[in-house]
Amino acid sequence: MQRARTLLPPDPAGAPTPAIGRTHRGLDRHHQLVRLYRRAGIFWVDARVEGRRVRRSTGQVDREAATLRAAQLLCRRAPTPQPDAAQRPTTLPSILDARTQALATARPGTIRTVRGSHAALLRGLGPGIPTQPDLDAFVATERARGVSDWTLSRWSRELNAALRQGGLAPLRGPSPPDPVIDSLSRADYQRLLDAAQPTWIRRLLVVAAWTGARVGELLALQWAWLDGDVIRLPASVTKTGRGRELFIGRPEVAEALAAQWAEQGRGTAMVFARADGSAWSAGHVHRLVRETFERAGLGGYRRGVHTLRRSLCGWLVDAGVNLEDAAEVLGHRNLEVTRRHYASRLGARARARVLGL
Repeated sequence: MQRARTLLPPDPAGAPTPAIGRTHRGLDRHHQLVRLYRRAGIFWVDARVEGRRVRRSTGQVDREAATLRAAQLLCRRAPTPQPDAAQRPTTLPSILDARTQALATARPGTIRTVRGSHAALLRGLGPGIPTQPDLDAFVATERARGVSDWTLSRWSRELNAALRQGGLAPLRGPSPPDPVIDSLSRADYQRLLDAAQPTWIRRLLVVAAWTGARVGELLALQWAWLDGDVIRLPASVTKTGRGRELFIGRPEVAEALAAQWAEQGRGTAMVFARADGSAWSAGHVHRLVRETFERAGLGGYRRGVHTLRRSLCGWLVDAGVNLEDAAEVLGHRNLEVTRRHYASRLGARARARVLGL
């Protein structure tokens, strides 16, 4: 294992540099260092890889540790010191605003998610500093409104991060949600289709299950992108920012698209559109899909369109398709993403092969 040295720049105010940039050995130490950077509020670093200066997020550094473990990482700023008792914020909006400012260098998607969490917290908790009974009442109210445990856990984690940054004691959040299954079996997939209503949701689920398209890509589909047995997605609608192709050669997908065209295709540019030709919102589609899971009695699964995407990769891995081909079907830019999500399926398949020798 090569040796890497990680450094922090001196604080511009003259304060001593925090002792989190140290010489370290090994991959485990590298992951620990990246976690320390995240806690310190550092999300972007400059790295030297083979003599080139490149920009990386700390998450990418964590995933690409094998490449960057011998690189010199120069962080852009030191962590903000904790305020003393006289400077601590006294309202929830001021705490959340300080948290948003601390994340100014994070990815745009992260900032949008954090702002959404802050809006929900302000709506439910009010402007005062929340106490434990306030948070418990807020969680109970939101649960009664149908908010999932995963969303409540994310909101409480964001609240505690803001409280810690403001020098206040964190609160006890909701209990962690029960584990869920995020890959359907073929039999449960058929049960889901049988319970799907309205009919265009059934067609959307078929296309999602056999193309691996994300929900944003499905709702942006246009008839003009069909080219033989593929749909050519432009880079503007994909998550990775690269164009990709969806294979629609399976009979189920072709039949679903033909039925959708016969019902509403003429005169509309979108494949899945409202009667006036406008696109459906992702929130409306997710609600219909959750209701479909409930009607099918599939409460143990993660209830969303993305479950169909995960199911496709699981079916491919179970069928012996190599990870490179599965990543190509799903549009993963990094093979490590595919391996991380489906490592358990790979292990089960390897054990089955050993027993079959």
